Amino acid sequence: MAIAPMTKVMIVCHRSQVSDLLEALQEEGICQILNAEEAMISKDAPELVTVRERPKDIEDLIGRLTRSVAFLKEHAERERGLASMLAPRKVVEQGAYKEVVTDVEVLRVVDEVERLQAAMDKTHGRIEALQGVLETLEPWASLETPVEEIGRLRTSVSWAGLVPTQHLESLQQQLAEQGAAMQKVGAAGTREACIVVAVQDSAEQVQKLLRSLEFEAVNFESMTGTVAELIRDRRESLAAARKEL
Repeated sequence: MAIAPMTKVMIVCHRSQVSDLLEALQEEGICQILNAEEAMISKDAPELVTVRERPKDIEDLIGRLTRSVAFLKEHAERERGLASMLAPRKVVEQGAYKEVVTDVEVLRVVDEVERLQAAMDKTHGRIEALQGVLETLEPWASLETPVEEIGRLRTSVSWAGLVPTQHLESLQQQLAEQGAAMQKVGAAGTREACIVVAVQDSAEQVQKLLRSLEFEAVNFESMTGTVAELIRDRRESLAAARKEL
């Protein structure tokens, strides 16, 4: 294939005509436009004013378009197989190209993409939060007492939390020496879900003991009802969030 010879030229125009001139040159497709650094204009003619940076609104629009394209690619159907890998790049006709770049609907699509992406991110966050709550509740599934009643003892203090299995026997013995009691509720991997109850006079000593044996308190604040009910409600919410996503 023959290689067409090319010549470097410098085009000068009034600032108010730059956009129209560039559009005309691009439509003709007869020249490759270089920036000031590539063309070395600054070195040969330092007195010329050249536009070195794109306006901020253009940069913002390019950023929005780039993010929208990346988002849409994640959800587009992809061609599979060796044929798709070896296929040449698709040729876009000039008319189709101009129709796209001048269509104001493109910005409406970008707005919709951004709205959908924000909604999906929010739903992802809700799903992760629900999964975290369910993970916290699972070891307490057999607890029949409504969680809001755990801290309502009149003459005693109670703590709900997780104890490493290797410390369980030692904790039980030392609590008995303090006049406190412990009830196992369920297992959470290498830890046991327990409720500890002590009289108010020994609460401070029991707290020190719990900290020394890596007791991790679990907070049911703002929750009401039994754990089984809480788990059911969260599972329903999780299913609804996944369906929405």
